[in-house]
Amino acid sequence: MTNETKHTPGKWAVHERGHRVYLASPDKPIAEILDVHNDDEAFANICLLCHAPELLEALEENVRLYCQTCMYCTLDNRCIPNDPLDRMPDVCKMMAKNRQIIARAKGGNT
Repeated sequence: MTNETKHTPGKWAVHERGHRVYLASPDKPIAEILDVHNDDEAFANICLLCHAPELLEALEENVRLYCQTCMYCTLDNRCIPNDPLDRMPDVCKMMAKNRQIIARAKGGNT
């Protein structure tokens, strides 16, 4: 798993100004969304985007901690690929899927 972060790091916040909502880090704006007032779904989407960096960090930590203690993981915290005895528990398969999601979230295409 790469530690390279291409997105704007840090905690993001939602700022409302009139009928516009801004998503910003402490250092710079991230996005501007128009007309989300009276639209609960749009505002929920903004909140999800706002917490994306925290969700990514939590998922990375979850994978790292699990793989450190898993007997099916290699020294580089990877589950044994293509285990011919299919001993890999479902949670290892989930961790592999989580690694792919992390890579895509960081701009990769895995």
